[in-house]
Amino acid sequence: MSIQVICPNGHFLTVPESFAGRMGLCPVCKAPVKVPLADTRPITEATVVGVLQERSRETAGSIDSENVDRGEAGGETEKTRARRCPLCNREVGDLLVQCPFCHSHLSAQSSTR
Repeated sequence: MSIQVICPNGHFLTVPESFAGRMGLCPVCKAPVKVPLADTRPITEATVVGVLQERSRETAGSIDSENVDRGEAGGETEKTRARRCPLCNREVGDLLVQCPFCHSHLSAQSSTR
């Protein structure tokens, strides 16, 4: 059986279970990737987007007033910067360099303001 992993730059990887809990390098971009312990749950699009947005928030530090308001279950809101992918027109995190949906390169000028 294998483990599915997403590198910090959005590349989808499949690694053998023997690498569970270890660090490795993404074969595409050479970014460090931590392989989680084996999990039987499938990776969904919502999970991928959540991981990428969490990663964006970790690297963003503080968020300024140019935020997008997103309602979540329970009535709480979360503020995060966002922009649209020029190819698929889906909303993506402001700090991403590659669209997690269509994998196109995101230029710095495509921020939604």
